[in-house]
Amino acid sequence: MINSIDDFLVLVLVGLLLFSGDKNSLSAIKSAIRGYNELKRKQSELVSELRRELEDVTNSTDEIVRETTQVTSRAFRETSTTFNDAAKDIRVKILEERIRELEEEIERLKKQQGGVNK
Repeated sequence: MINSIDDFLVLVLVGLLLFSGDKNSLSAIKSAIRGYNELKRKQSELVSELRRELEDVTNSTDEIVRETTQVTSRAFRETSTTFNDAAKDIRVKILEERIRELEEEIERLKKQQGGVNK
């Protein structure tokens, strides 16, 4: 029946006209129009304030996301560097072990070669 504030205000205006009579109808209409205009102005102020607050919250959220992304990126880079360094260390140890094995193999072959030449 009454779906919006405008419908309600029309009903109030009609009610004022019916109960106020002819002599007060003009002042009642002016008063109702002033009240309606004041209501619309307050509604606009409220909407503007809500939009400002929403923008502030959005900006704060964007800043938090930016900071979180920076921290996450930094942690990822540090972790990647640590893993890369660890992998290099492992490769170096494997290569050193292989070199030691090859040196032992060369020594063994030299000994075998020396025994065959004698």
